[in-house]
Amino acid sequence: STNANLTNNTGIGNSGYGIYLYGLSDNCSLTDNLGTSDDNRAIALYHSNNAILINNTAISNSNYALAIISSSNNTFINTSAISESGRGMYILSSNNNNFVNSSGRTYGYDYSISLFSSFNNTFTNSSGINEYGKGVYLRESSDNIFVNHISITSGYAISINSSNNTLFKDCINISGRDYHVYYASNPGRSIN
Repeated sequence: STNANLTNNTGIGNSGYGIYLYGLSDNCSLTDNLGTSDDNRAIALYHSNNAILINNTAISNSNYALAIISSSNNTFINTSAISESGRGMYILSSNNNNFVNSSGRTYGYDYSISLFSSFNNTFTNSSGINEYGKGVYLRESSDNIFVNHISITSGYAISINSSNNTLFKDCINISGRDYHVYYASNPGRSIN
């Protein structure tokens, strides 16, 4: 559906998705919602563009808390994505998304925030916190921007693989036992 407005809803999925925008769900607005799932994605966007999500929380026990797949030009403000053993934020083939005051957190060995084949996304005042795995992971994802980002983990705080022209500015990266920043095949990176 297009131009949908979801406010103050709770979506609970035991084996399914908590909240799911799928296929041509463009220009939607989600405000003050909670999505939870035991075995699946708490909040998921598939082929959904130009959505605005404000003050939403996604909680998953064993999967991605927030999954953004083939979805572009979306804005996420005050979004919390929390997973017990999966990924906080999983972003695949999604471009030109804007994240403000948003966070990804996981308590397992996975990624707090991960981008795969995703370009021109911007994270401002965001955070990736992980008990054991990686804070931020970029793979084949170029031209992304992180400003005032905090990454805290016992693994790699930031791991960049085959991702060019990525900017990290005024960020705090803390790793308990591994690299604060790890590069693999990354010409054109920039950290200030």
